[in-house]
Amino acid sequence: MKKILLLIVVIFMSACQQSPQKNFYLLTSLIPLAEKKHDSSNRLIGLGPIELADYLNRPNMVRMHSDNRLNLNTNDFWAEPLDKGIVRVLSLNLGNLDTARLMQPFPWRSDRIPAYSLRVTINELVQSDRQTKINATWELVHAADKNIIERQHFIRTVDTENNSHAMAQSYSELLAELAEEMHKALLRVSQ
Repeated sequence: MKKILLLIVVIFMSACQQSPQKNFYLLTSLIPLAEKKHDSSNRLIGLGPIELADYLNRPNMVRMHSDNRLNLNTNDFWAEPLDKGIVRVLSLNLGNLDTARLMQPFPWRSDRIPAYSLRVTINELVQSDRQTKINATWELVHAADKNIIERQHFIRTVDTENNSHAMAQSYSELLAELAEEMHKALLRVSQ
């Protein structure tokens, strides 16, 4: 009986040692830092709230199959909650596009209320069939009176490999394009 128990323990321990390694991926800012302007006004711009479709609110990376079936990658994870990663990368991208701009993630303190804020809703952010797609709505809001100055629907698709590294890279590319579009709107209100 002891030999059988010992054999079971040895088999169990060897199975645990061969479990696949967990991989963690991070979104990155792909917009290079713009040349510093002589404008030192440090305009405060709010970013948020960022709303994600519920299927994206999980640590696992998610792929969609052509039959609308989702696949949760069991060994591939986001290194941070996806909504926080999106806020971080959009903040970096928008700050890099204009060095006089200070990004303030939502929620902001009552003594640091920005003049304008950008709200983002990510309706779809998926990798499927060697393509990655974003479908988002964003709003530029006058923070003091909550009036929406501009509202845009943003849909883009990029070709990509079908792996987790490519997913993180293509999400970063799509967020850079989104930041560039929001940057143009911020330039229009600052003129």
